[in-house]
Amino acid sequence: MSIEPSQVLGASSPPAAAWIIYALMLGLFAATPLLWRWIRPGGPARRQWVMGESAVVLAALLFLSLAIAGFALMLLAGTVFKGVSPEKRALVALGPAEVVMFGVMLVINGLARPRGTHRLGLERAGVGRGIFSGMATFALTLPWVLVASLLVSWVVTRWHLDAPLQHDIFRLWRSEPEGWTLFKVMTFFSAVIAAPLAEELVFRGFLQTLLLRLSGKVWVAVAVTSVLFAWSHGAWTMQVPIFILAMGLGLAYERHGNLWTCILAHLMFNAVQFGLFLLQL
Repeated sequence: MSIEPSQVLGASSPPAAAWIIYALMLGLFAATPLLWRWIRPGGPARRQWVMGESAVVLAALLFLSLAIAGFALMLLAGTVFKGVSPEKRALVALGPAEVVMFGVMLVINGLARPRGTHRLGLERAGVGRGIFSGMATFALTLPWVLVASLLVSWVVTRWHLDAPLQHDIFRLWRSEPEGWTLFKVMTFFSAVIAAPLAEELVFRGFLQTLLLRLSGKVWVAVAVTSVLFAWSHGAWTMQVPIFILAMGLGLAYERHGNLWTCILAHLMFNAVQFGLFLLQL
């Protein structure tokens, strides 16, 4: 998902609220040099062990995680949620499928790799550090994501392009009845909880680590992972700002070696999107 520009600086926003948003964005931009040290590459060598990893094992973990997620999604959509309309069924089943994949892959990762949880950066002892660095990563990345969203919106409007500026989840939310329906509960759970867990495990934990092992270069691993992460998120109008987000998450992972950092920043980003959307209803 990406932030719809009108949710942030829409024409319906009162002048006072718009000025507050501008001030917050300027403040975050001003703080960039201070926050950058929390995610810049070239800091402490947190992941120097990667070059000793087995590329075959990493590739197997990556493809197995995708296979488990796909199988769980089809099984849940065809059984538990078969009563949901076809257009919404996959979105409703996605969150539980992602949680299943995350749990199963944690076990398999621990069996396949020595100190597997430590190498992912998912130890319980790292949660506190992950919260702090995740908040810093989110604060540093969000202004640039907003700017990318605004530029995409300007391009679409300026050249009258037929391209969506809002995720399908938000479009389908508007077609739901009042109150918290099954679709609303499950898609909120998927976006804010399940997706940050599953996507960070797959893209940063496995894919980026594999690309770093193969290339030996942080920027190659982060950039390629970010492109693939953005590509998996729908239309190009969504992909541009999500690429910026993914670059921040990837650099933070290399800086800290802590996957909780990426999970929390991703969670906060999706939560902000939902919060802005709900304020527009």
